[in-house]
Amino acid sequence: MDLRLFKYFVRVAELQSFTKAAEDLGVTQPTLSKQIQMLEEYVGVALFTRSSRSVRLTPAGDRMLEHAKQILGYVESAIEDVRLADVHDKGTLRVGCSGNHILVQVLAVYSSQHPNVEVLVYDQRSQQTIEGVLSGSLDIGVIFYTHEDSRLEFRPLFEEEFYVVVRQDSPIVECESLSVFDLPELPLVLFPSHFLIRRFIDEFCAAYGVTLHPKLQLSSLESQRELLEHGNVATILTKSYLNLINDPSLRAIRVKEGHPRRWVALVHPKNAQLTYIQRDFIELALKTLRSPQ
Repeated sequence: MDLRLFKYFVRVAELQSFTKAAEDLGVTQPTLSKQIQMLEEYVGVALFTRSSRSVRLTPAGDRMLEHAKQILGYVESAIEDVRLADVHDKGTLRVGCSGNHILVQVLAVYSSQHPNVEVLVYDQRSQQTIEGVLSGSLDIGVIFYTHEDSRLEFRPLFEEEFYVVVRQDSPIVECESLSVFDLPELPLVLFPSHFLIRRFIDEFCAAYGVTLHPKLQLSSLESQRELLEHGNVATILTKSYLNLINDPSLRAIRVKEGHPRRWVALVHPKNAQLTYIQRDFIELALKTLRSPQ
């Protein structure tokens, strides 16, 4: 359908006159009348009651006027958004993240959609990310959610779960779950103690009076995966790490006691005037990472 039909219809309705509307639109009155008639034939109902002195909307016309204004407004907004995107789709986006692996999929899509935007991602602790967002040194943060801060807008993404991970031929592979008290007996390979994931694992175990003494501490996820592949060891990883590895030869086993988990959330300053590139990153992250409610 030609959008001009809606434009003509709205102007006639507003001016309540074909003559005035035709002059305002820069068309002849017969042309305008024909266009309105085409619209009425298309919808199958009369939109105006006509007399020699005035033009009035019918009840159907009243409803059509509301929809026509919305349609025209949406089209104008879409055109303006595309124009602004072309002008403003450049610059630098600074993101703090507690584990860059969380954003791998988002970053891949965002970079392809915004080739002129330089994205700087800083892998750091959640508290450092919060401080960076509040100070303005970071635009957006992706953190492990612990508590609200009235200065920040929190947008929950998903609940991160932790699993004991072993090879498919491990002696414990048939276990549906393990107790936290079983963990010290496992030949564990873990991230170093200063890693956020390791600190959370240690805190979870400490709540049950359990201390872990891993055989090896490796800062590389790929090194852990290779060691799992070639040795009789176990590790503890989050679901997002497992998705990143995507290795069918590995088996993830739950922990009985409450199953350690923590929410991951996106944060930015509350009531901030977000730029186009910031808004688009947030929308993409929510669409890609947010768990179904």
